[in-house]
Amino acid sequence: MYLDAFYKRFTLDESPAQKAGHNPYYLKINSGLDDKILVNGSAMINLASNNYLGLAADARVKLAAQEAIEKYGVSLCGTPIATGYIDLYKRLEEKLSDFLGLEETIILPSCYQANNGLFSSIAGPEDLIIVDRYAHSSLILGIKSVGCKFRPFL
Repeated sequence: MYLDAFYKRFTLDESPAQKAGHNPYYLKINSGLDDKILVNGSAMINLASNNYLGLAADARVKLAAQEAIEKYGVSLCGTPIATGYIDLYKRLEEKLSDFLGLEETIILPSCYQANNGLFSSIAGPEDLIIVDRYAHSSLILGIKSVGCKFRPFL
């Protein structure tokens, strides 16, 4: 009985777009990720991708990925601490370090993890971080995880 009232209160009606058969979230893409994609059979320019360098559909990158899958499989199925650290990652980190002129680099699997983990290495509870109020949520969560003071600005 109480759950029925809860569900009724928090169940949203379909939006006009959804009633018309269009869901603006989780569009079904009928092609690979390239500069143009097929959405519901229509070719569209992909302006929402993180494929900044256009390498997602590059034949050389796809071949290298296939070779890596043959050698390493599709996952280490755990963190480097638990399951080890493959030479492929180490070689890439070394090449990045050389290219950038740094002693060390680290590869993280997503920008979210990089942003969220950044602040624990550069700030502590006694610090103040001033951040754009519209910064990505991973930056805000990273700042909050340190326990420092932060002030958003517009």
